[in-house]
Amino acid sequence: MNENPHTSIVTGDADGISQAVAHLRSGRTVALPTETVYGLAADAFNSAAVEAIFVAKKRPHSDPLIVHVGESHRTLAKLAADGIVDGSKLTEVARRIVEGLTARFWPGPLTLLLPKGPKIDSSITAGHALVAVRHPDHPVFMEILARLGQPIVAPSANLFGRISPTCADHVYRQLNGRIPLIVDGGECRVGLESTILRIESDGNLTLLRPGGTPVEGIEAALGRRVRLLDAKEAENRAPLAPGCMSSHYAPTKPTRMIASLDDVKALGEAMTAGHDFPTRVGLLLTRQGSTLAPTLSFTFPATRWDIEHLPVDDQGRDAAAGLFSALHRLDTLPLELILVETPTSNQHLWRATRDRLKRATARSDQLAVPKY
Repeated sequence: MNENPHTSIVTGDADGISQAVAHLRSGRTVALPTETVYGLAADAFNSAAVEAIFVAKKRPHSDPLIVHVGESHRTLAKLAADGIVDGSKLTEVARRIVEGLTARFWPGPLTLLLPKGPKIDSSITAGHALVAVRHPDHPVFMEILARLGQPIVAPSANLFGRISPTCADHVYRQLNGRIPLIVDGGECRVGLESTILRIESDGNLTLLRPGGTPVEGIEAALGRRVRLLDAKEAENRAPLAPGCMSSHYAPTKPTRMIASLDDVKALGEAMTAGHDFPTRVGLLLTRQGSTLAPTLSFTFPATRWDIEHLPVDDQGRDAAAGLFSALHRLDTLPLELILVETPTSNQHLWRATRDRLKRATARSDQLAVPKY
């Protein structure tokens, strides 16, 4: 694909917003900032524009898209009136849960999986009867939604399966020449994609993807437990929502997780059995007071180590905001391998960070090393 020999970058000021709206109205794609990650946006009611997203990202049609709505579609009644959601297929208890979630968490990084309305093409939902909907919380995106006057689909603005972009430069490096325009709105505040919830007919909630809205906050707000999919159930279920494939968010370099010092020893044994240990390796540290870096340097003294540190805080907000940027920095270096220290926590935003790291390191065909 080379329809856009050069991709333009504009700032998210009044002129940049006007250019973005004009592009969207003419059926073109535009990379836009959100509070989570940069999204590759298109008019949700223009099937040709939606198809251009799949082409630009090299995204399989089996992976659904999220429909982003503005303030005018914040209520379930308005979503149903405009054919985005089929409210008649929601029970009264599910309806109350949806209204409670949207009132508390929209705008913000929470996506709800709801019955698809008649105006949503099946290409957006990968043929499923449910559509993923969210109201983003970024001033540039919200202004564009308001001026366009209708919903926008916007998966992450990167090549399919690769590291999500949290700044305009990340988008440009992956999609230059594949899309016409990027609106630069600065660094993304949350830095991880939205949480995706399915609301069952009995009002129970199922977490399909952890993200920028912690499960603990949802449970506290509603007084209900959120059901977590076990590993086997998640693996066997066809993706109802984006970002749920086992391998995703991956650097171009082989990437593995290391949970303990025993893993370091096992890694060395596996890689020196018929392989020279890499001479230059990236290391992403995720724990307060980690001793992994000196241990690796001592164990493999001939290797150069390029080290990134994720900020460590109890809620995991700083780590989440910095994760993809750290992976991007490592991926631009001439590394043979990236090692990631497994975070110790699986609560709050650490849950989403662990999820992204697990998927980013899921490939097993890149190097003959243990898969953690």
